Amino acid sequence: MTTTRKYCTLFALSISYAVVYIIVYLQYVLYDPMKEAFGINNTQMGFLMSCYAIGMTIGFLPGGVIADKFSTKKIIVISLFANGLVTLLLAIKMTYTMALIVWFLFSFTSAFAIWSALIKGVMSLSTKDDGARVYSIYYFGGGVVTTLLGISQVSMYSHISDPVEAVRWIIIVSGVASIICAGVVWFLFTDVKDRGGSDEEEEKFEFRHVKALVKSPITWALTAAIFCVYGIRITGFTYFNPYLTDIKGLAITDAGWLGIIRSQVFPMLSPIAGYIVDKWLHKSTTKLFSIAFAILIVLYAVVMFVPETMNLTMVLILSLLPALVSTLMYGVMFSVLNEARIPQIVMGTIIGIASIIGYSPDMFFYPLFGSVIDKMGGAGYNVIFVGMMVLGVAGMVVCSYIRRYVKKYDAGLIKPAVENLDK
Repeated sequence: MTTTRKYCTLFALSISYAVVYIIVYLQYVLYDPMKEAFGINNTQMGFLMSCYAIGMTIGFLPGGVIADKFSTKKIIVISLFANGLVTLLLAIKMTYTMALIVWFLFSFTSAFAIWSALIKGVMSLSTKDDGARVYSIYYFGGGVVTTLLGISQVSMYSHISDPVEAVRWIIIVSGVASIICAGVVWFLFTDVKDRGGSDEEEEKFEFRHVKALVKSPITWALTAAIFCVYGIRITGFTYFNPYLTDIKGLAITDAGWLGIIRSQVFPMLSPIAGYIVDKWLHKSTTKLFSIAFAILIVLYAVVMFVPETMNLTMVLILSLLPALVSTLMYGVMFSVLNEARIPQIVMGTIIGIASIIGYSPDMFFYPLFGSVIDKMGGAGYNVIFVGMMVLGVAGMVVCSYIRRYVKKYDAGLIKPAVENLDK
């Protein structure tokens, strides 16, 4: 595969990644408008993500196995097309009940097999020497696309007088974009075996690999690392907007623009993290994680003790920094699989296993934190910030374990579970 074809393929996957999640995580940009459009409170907003997370939990493992057994291209295309149809269904009937149903369906159209297929497709374009850089470029491309979509969302909301109709049109545009992306991937993406490469992965994968991976300690260490990174990321993205509007009196539209910076502009900086990992940290993603977790602990502690007299501009900057750091982590998150010496033949399956728990914050963080804010008001935000500090400490411990595991593996003291299936 030529370099040009490689990066065109990578960007096609980036577009898919961006578009398939644009409505699922619309609250990152338009939290309060979503509440108004569907007539819901903070707790109910959280339950939308719980429905999504429940479906993901059900689908991650079988979806990962499917990603290892079947065509990556077909999985992505079918999922994108179905996602577009489900999104348009939401635009037809914008009620809380329909939203619960659609968010559950989103778990199958934007997670299930496409999640593992996208990451496996990206990793198939990389080597052990550039894994973090390739994954960060993929995430960067997603950031570019989501930024453009996010700007259009806030602009549409600002220019359409009826807030419910504004949200409806945002949903329609996103649904159409998903269907268009299905066509883009169909024409640009090529499966490994069709590139003239080997289909060795499909021939070697067996269902007993799942049992071996479940029994392997490194699987659960990777799962815990993903849990900590993702948990801190979604909290930094979601709850600083209502914090600024509820506590600091920031206008909803201004908070929306900050939401775009957090969730859509910051991802465009992810190649920086990939470069740092590959060039300065000896290709160790976990070293970057440990440094970032320490920085986040300090940042959340500072935010908790911000004086009432602090200049609003400084408060806004402080509210952006946790999202910046956690986004850099997320931009290289799955390159940790390469660091942990995970074989390509089980890449999709271990992504599925790790994602079940790793992405479970979607299931309970939103309703839990939404309930805390509803019950405690402004004091609830400090409870959330303390929780993120605890998560940071846990993440540092897990990353230290993964590095010790890799050191023993490279010394020949341990082997991956999939190499010991006959024992």
